Amino acid sequence: MRFSEYLKTLFRSTVNLFLALTMAGCGGFLEGKKSEPEVLEFSNKKMQCLQDLPTQLKKYSVGEAKNADVIKAFDCMKVSLKYFTERTHGARENMYATEEMRRFFGKYFLKENNVSPEFSVELMKIKKALLGGSGSYLSKDEIYKLIDILEVVKVEAVAVNPYVKVLLTQNVQGSVDLETVSSATAQLNISLQKLLVQTQISQSNYSFEDAKKALAGFADFVNAGAGFVPYQRYSEWVPLIEAAKNILMGRKAELTGLPQWSEALETVVDLYELVLKYHYQLHSFKDLNRSKVRELGQFAQQIIRVLKQSPQMKNRGYIPLDDIDDLIIEAAHRWSQPPHDPENDSRKWLRSLSAESLKEAYRVFLLRILERNHSDDYLNLQGLGEKHLRSLYREFSVWRVQQSFIDALPVSRMDAGGLTQLELLDHYKSFNQTEKIAKILTSDPFDQEIIYDAWKDFGVVLEQQMALQIDSKSQLQVDSSLSKHKQSWQSLSYMNLMRSLTRLLFLGYGQSTKGPLNPNGHLAESSLADWYSDFYKMGVDLKAFDERSGNSGNRSFLEANFFTFSGDGDNKLSYLETLHFVSSLFTAGLSSSSGLINDMKKEMVPSSGVDPFGNPNFDKVKFKVQLKKKFAEYFQNLPGMVQYVKSLDETKWDQFYTFLDEASKQDFVANNIVETSNIRTMVTILHYIENMIIIFDRDGTQALSLEEVYSASPRFTPFFEKITGHTQKTILKEGFAYLVFKGKIPGLFDLGKFQLEKHRLPEAQRMEILRLFGTLKDQLNTKKK
Repeated sequence: MRFSEYLKTLFRSTVNLFLALTMAGCGGFLEGKKSEPEVLEFSNKKMQCLQDLPTQLKKYSVGEAKNADVIKAFDCMKVSLKYFTERTHGARENMYATEEMRRFFGKYFLKENNVSPEFSVELMKIKKALLGGSGSYLSKDEIYKLIDILEVVKVEAVAVNPYVKVLLTQNVQGSVDLETVSSATAQLNISLQKLLVQTQISQSNYSFEDAKKALAGFADFVNAGAGFVPYQRYSEWVPLIEAAKNILMGRKAELTGLPQWSEALETVVDLYELVLKYHYQLHSFKDLNRSKVRELGQFAQQIIRVLKQSPQMKNRGYIPLDDIDDLIIEAAHRWSQPPHDPENDSRKWLRSLSAESLKEAYRVFLLRILERNHSDDYLNLQGLGEKHLRSLYREFSVWRVQQSFIDALPVSRMDAGGLTQLELLDHYKSFNQTEKIAKILTSDPFDQEIIYDAWKDFGVVLEQQMALQIDSKSQLQVDSSLSKHKQSWQSLSYMNLMRSLTRLLFLGYGQSTKGPLNPNGHLAESSLADWYSDFYKMGVDLKAFDERSGNSGNRSFLEANFFTFSGDGDNKLSYLETLHFVSSLFTAGLSSSSGLINDMKKEMVPSSGVDPFGNPNFDKVKFKVQLKKKFAEYFQNLPGMVQYVKSLDETKWDQFYTFLDEASKQDFVANNIVETSNIRTMVTILHYIENMIIIFDRDGTQALSLEEVYSASPRFTPFFEKITGHTQKTILKEGFAYLVFKGKIPGLFDLGKFQLEKHRLPEAQRMEILRLFGTLKDQLNTKKK
């Protein structure tokens, strides 16, 4: 069963309660025992129509009933009720006992779908909730009240009828748009609210446990042993429904009075609207466009609103961790089930998430990011509180302001190729972000200031000469002429997502994060290691982290400090360094490498066995041949690297690949194979090499001269000082140059000899820079030991 099928059942109980009202229309009298004297004509056509009632209910609940049939069924029930009341009486004056009525109608009218004794008890509970009175008897006055209610139910059943298939996802042909979903749930809310006013349920003590029993009985009644699809797996859905109920209402929800019941009902309808939107449109993130992103934004905003307005949040001020944990456990149990269509499983990533990793991750997110609490004091965290929702909405608003700017760019220009960096900056300066923030997102001055500071950071990103540009294949463009390239809507939207992730990382783990994050905010090396540790289990589940390599935070810190466009080699990561690192992590380390692996699966026969990521192992010799053959296709986002590899003959390509293999080799991978961990490192290193060429190749020769290598040395000097023990700047500068051109750490004699020959050396090609990565890797491993 697909995850969306379980999600949609969160509201199944509410929809079925609507149907249960219909059942109560005849259910209150479906219990009879022939009383003495009996004056009713059993062949009377006024009551013969009741025999078709189960079939009509079945058709209605799957959206196959016509309005005329719905009206006819309700009119039949009304006439039958009135006729029955006028022509019969029970053992007690003006009252009918439950068992009297069950036996009576079971004997004469409901031959196949008779009401069980257990279901009859539950129906009487519904009767009591709707009409008041006794739970053991139905009075004639109550039947007349029921007749009046049935007229309202009939009208609302007809109003809801066009939307039943949408509401219960019963064989709906084609995709249902979100506007239709909103219309369906809006009508459902209107109808249920009207029924709520007409009944006594807001004054009753009817419980969720009662509803579970009643709906199970209703399923049996309608099924009549025929295996009715909407209710076949009802028992499997109950724990998930109850867990969702506990989130919104609390474990012991005590709703008193019509206003609270009305509010709770609206909350449940809102939640089910989210479930349906996810099911029909938002479960897949493929082919994102303006409309889809806008809908996703509205979806996120609606989630926050539903949680904020839920009865439990209003009553307690927070949603307890235990309630959230239970929902995660139930959801994870269900989405871990095998998909219906393994070949087109768009939610494979979701199925890999365990309940334990999710529980750990959301606690970290609440405490570190939304509270901005850098401690590990998770024991004092009560749950998801109002302050967390406010912080979450504020960060959502930060994303939304930037996305609104992107969406407001001239559509004709964006669809025709995009805008240049200078044009983007002109639009940025003229965009009325103050009005957007104050009038649409928030009126709170504190929140406005934070959102406006983030808007300034966004401007800094747009101003960078080395523009952050991600193409339609989710590949990071690394090209010396980026400032002249045009940015598309997709590219800017992806960049906005990377910026949002970077900001969240800074808020949870950074220092000096008040005001604009650029230039004061920064991340320490230990902070990045903490981030890896906190989200380690989730990263392993999602196959983003390799559990064999342990915590990669320290290595990632050095990569960001050395090899990103904004790297400077100091002991902290700036906002821009972190942004470029996060972008490389997702685009190069995950997206580009995944594309390469998927193509390799098609192009060559894998070696035996699979790696921990579920991908096949590749023979190293065959992999090297295939990589060279399709290098231009795999790395079209690195045009300079593509041209360089194209120029290599077989001997030089062998040398280049040897360096690449050495730099990416993992101790836990056999020497004769290439697997996911190797490929991810290879792809990332190739991106980093291109970064270095673009940053320091100032004369445009596609190589680094001695002077250009000298200009790069300040980035590496602090690290070089640690691994050599030297502190004299000249020695460090010359030592780094020797490392680049010669491929090893020099001694003093080596440096002296280097002074005599350095000006005759050819420029350092990508080959030499690649060799540098292998040497630095060896030094890092030595440092760890």
